[in-house]
Amino acid sequence: MDLLYSYSLLMSLVSGGLGCMIGGLAVFGRDSSPHLVRLGLSATAVAALSLATSIVVHWHWGHGPAGTEPMGFARFAGSHTGFLAASVVVVVGCVLLLHARRRADAD
Repeated sequence: MDLLYSYSLLMSLVSGGLGCMIGGLAVFGRDSSPHLVRLGLSATAVAALSLATSIVVHWHWGHGPAGTEPMGFARFAGSHTGFLAASVVVVVGCVLLLHARRRADAD
């Protein structure tokens, strides 16, 4: 299970970063194509699903009540900063892409 949550967290960071880059291009570029925004939203959706998978798997099999090191959610979130970083990347990507979509609809 360690491999599953590690790779899904990596997938979340990579696809979330791709969503942020596409969102930055769409917002700060000369033209924001609806296809570009749709591609970025798809990458960000994959990032969000990968992040959720990683958190659930790591919590359930690693630190949940039946896990080897049970801990509360606050301690879990505080000691696993990779999940926080991936969450920030996903949120920034969503904000940039939704702003680009609104701007593309206005044009």
